[in-house]
Amino acid sequence: EALLDVPKLQFFEVYNGHPSVDNWGNEAKGFHPTDRIWDIVLSMRQRRGDGRILYGVGTDDTHDYFKRAIGESNSGRGWIQVLADSLTPESIIAAMKDGSFYASTGVTLDSISFDGKKMTVAIEAEDGVTYTTKFFGTRKDFDPTSEPKLGEDGKPVAGASKVYSDEIGETLLETTENPAVYELNGDELYVRAKIISSKEQENPFKAGDLETAWTQPAIPGR
Repeated sequence: EALLDVPKLQFFEVYNGHPSVDNWGNEAKGFHPTDRIWDIVLSMRQRRGDGRILYGVGTDDTHDYFKRAIGESNSGRGWIQVLADSLTPESIIAAMKDGSFYASTGVTLDSISFDGKKMTVAIEAEDGVTYTTKFFGTRKDFDPTSEPKLGEDGKPVAGASKVYSDEIGETLLETTENPAVYELNGDELYVRAKIISSKEQENPFKAGDLETAWTQPAIPGR
């Protein structure tokens, strides 16, 4: 809800490698997974006509440099891959502001394209590794209402995110094909892709995490 009140905000950490961050949500505290938060903000911004696209970034949030282990905030857990004209600060920042990058914890992409009618994601596949691409989006007629998160006592959970409709950020397509292609129906507000590999991260913030990549949302007509 706080993010919705900052319409000029342009970047959002969809992944943070610090061990205290709830990337995958926290049901007890009423925190949504970061993917879910991203979809809610994207949907509401498009519905309100706020215009600015919220881009997803990955970061390791490094604080611990000498001991590498789960539970430590180590480097190399999350980053972004930027398609810039040159390796200058100005060029990289310009590309980021244009959404010409993706977030990753290990998956490498060959290309991402969107022609207004379909989104195509080509993966730089590793031998012996399988990849599942999930395309997420919200349709124009989605239910925008929300309600408080209630605890076992029936009272709102303090500090919890509100509960929103499952129509927000629904899975439009799941495929193991490479390239992965989603053809739009024409009623999507946006489409984004999440690519999950079968390979575990070498040093994850949580045991068992798989190498993953997130594309930026593509908005028809823009």
